[in-house]
Amino acid sequence: MGYRIGQTFPRKGPWRVFLYALLGIELLIYFIGWVFMDMFPIRTLGVIMRYCNSFFLLSCLMVLPVLLLNLFRRYLFRGYRIRYAIENDKKIRRISSGFILLSFVIALFGMYFGKKRVTEPVVRTLSLELGESRDVLNREKRELKVALITDLHISESIGLSEVKTMVDLVMSQNPDIILMGGDHIDHFGYFAYTPEIIHLLGEKLQAPYGKYYVLGNHEYRADMEEKIQWITRVGGTLLRDDIVFPADSAFCLIGRDDATNIRRESLSSLTGRAGVRDKAIIVLDHQPVPLDSLEACKVDLALCGHTHAGQIWPFGMLVRLKYASLAYGMHQQGNSRIYTSSGVGAASPAYRMGTRSEIVIFDLKL
Repeated sequence: MGYRIGQTFPRKGPWRVFLYALLGIELLIYFIGWVFMDMFPIRTLGVIMRYCNSFFLLSCLMVLPVLLLNLFRRYLFRGYRIRYAIENDKKIRRISSGFILLSFVIALFGMYFGKKRVTEPVVRTLSLELGESRDVLNREKRELKVALITDLHISESIGLSEVKTMVDLVMSQNPDIILMGGDHIDHFGYFAYTPEIIHLLGEKLQAPYGKYYVLGNHEYRADMEEKIQWITRVGGTLLRDDIVFPADSAFCLIGRDDATNIRRESLSSLTGRAGVRDKAIIVLDHQPVPLDSLEACKVDLALCGHTHAGQIWPFGMLVRLKYASLAYGMHQQGNSRIYTSSGVGAASPAYRMGTRSEIVIFDLKL
């Protein structure tokens, strides 16, 4: 693609040389960063990875205008192309160069605002009443504020500043309990193991009835045991096919192991345990599949993440093809509700286009 863009610039002059030099430097930096990553300090490695990820996204965004330019030049004026190109070569190159430069500027603006959609998450508040199908309706309802945080993806791009913003937003809501829905770390754990981040998540992010974590598919990708230890270090309670009754047994919380573990316990087995179906049931499960058995298992509310709502257009369309109505937002399944969050962070490259990072607050009556 870089070669095709270069062809739009004049053969003589600095622009084509500058573009090819920039591409060469980017490839060299990527190669050095990948091969010697264990030798670099974390901050240096973070800078290298952020640069490479941003350049990769910019390259992807430039694919569409380059394809359109090629289609325009080759087919739209097909009958006159050869004669016109000979007579107006300089004019064509100027128009093509202008089109590419304009597309480049638009892509940069898109990336700027796409970054803000990650670094400035919104707080969504939903009010729900649970337990309508149980005898718990016969007793006085209790109000509980639940904070759902999924897909933080701490990485070279999601660091101390983003974690602090998230913590401040959550604590401003005064939640009674905090649920962390998986993919806490993007890939390399050492970006999350810094004392500053551990202090923020361990000391500042607090709730009266605790913080409960489940694993996501990114926890399974690398250094899973170290990431599990990290959850303990930040004061979290990890649930892997475990059941707890928090908030003085106000409800039953089932935390599922990620679907990456094909041997995880079935939902019907978990809800079949003694005392579970006597309470309103909330399931914390990173991936919103498979969820066909929710109503049969008397689950009141399932909380998921994973999809990022597509994160960057046009991947949202692909996500909707795979997950349908479960791709993002609230979905009703009989007496059961499922909420899939777009997540508070973003996987690398950490930009959002057509989606928004979010923290979800549930005002529950149960």
